[in-house]
Amino acid sequence: MNLTNRARRVERVKALHERALLAIDGVQGVGVGEHEGRPAITVFVVNRQLVGAKIPHELDRIPVYVEESGGAFQAL
Repeated sequence: MNLTNRARRVERVKALHERALLAIDGVQGVGVGEHEGRPAITVFVVNRQLVGAKIPHELDRIPVYVEESGGAFQAL
């Protein structure tokens, strides 16, 4: 699978799971980015220690990474 197709797949997987992830208390946002050069889903949380264990490490074989936003979060 080339990088473009993989990025599209990551977007689809994010769209399928975004609502459930945002329903977790402390989750502020969900995005698509890269980790170690590979497309991945990033979940932004207020406090990693309080929320991190509730976030899966992968969704539909796509890696999920938790990023602590540290406070107010505003999508652009």
